Amino acid sequence: MSICEAAEKKGMRDHTLVFDNPHFLKGLNATVRSGQKWKNELNPGDTLLLVDRVGTFYNNARVLSTEIFDIRKFSAQVEYLLNWEHDPKCRTLEGLRETLDNIYEHWGPTITVILFWIDDIDPNNHATHSEKHFIL
Repeated sequence: MSICEAAEKKGMRDHTLVFDNPHFLKGLNATVRSGQKWKNELNPGDTLLLVDRVGTFYNNARVLSTEIFDIRKFSAQVEYLLNWEHDPKCRTLEGLRETLDNIYEHWGPTITVILFWIDDIDPNNHATHSEKHFIL
């Protein structure tokens, strides 16, 4: 039984998460959001419906964890988690900052990193599939 199927049996909640650049990995993914709203709304096991800004559905995912950081104080921890960032442009702090500047009028220094799991990626959907590129 997949992680998603097991959580569905426990009655976890569904949430829609919007992406500007829907690149996803099979398995572990991360996304960074401004503020701490998602920390209070998401729980491990909840289902994410991954969509773009016009509502095109790309995939289901399962929330693993949400972590809040002050990017000024914990940049090394954030940078490590960016190894699993869904958007290849955001896999460095510089790229993340540039992207957040383009998405949010005002952001930070508090950010939420959402870690989520994708059991399988439908090859017929419109998402761009990324390869995992990082060094541990």
